Amino acid sequence: MQASQYLLFRSGSDTCALPMSTVREIARHPVLAPADQDSSEDRGRVNVRGEIATVIVPGGGEIESLAICILAQLEDGRLAAFVADEILGTQADRRDARLLIGERTRSAA
Repeated sequence: MQASQYLLFRSGSDTCALPMSTVREIARHPVLAPADQDSSEDRGRVNVRGEIATVIVPGGGEIESLAICILAQLEDGRLAAFVADEILGTQADRRDARLLIGERTRSAA
């Protein structure tokens, strides 16, 4: 059995982890589109090469900077942009990092 790899990053005071199998790319300085007025949890959206992703701020709070967004596929198939202050690297376990997306199995097309 192959060990999972995680992308670790810092967002505010949180250390977070995403399974590498869900990470599509890391975007630097994406342009933020306005949030949906009908949702108190919607932080906005980013458009990266024509793909729209919902912005997620781990731990809640306001967006202070969009210097780094990690684009990842959610379990329901939607694309999300996780706001990150710093990329910490990859490793085989997530240790004390908060897992933001559960493991899922991808089948070959």
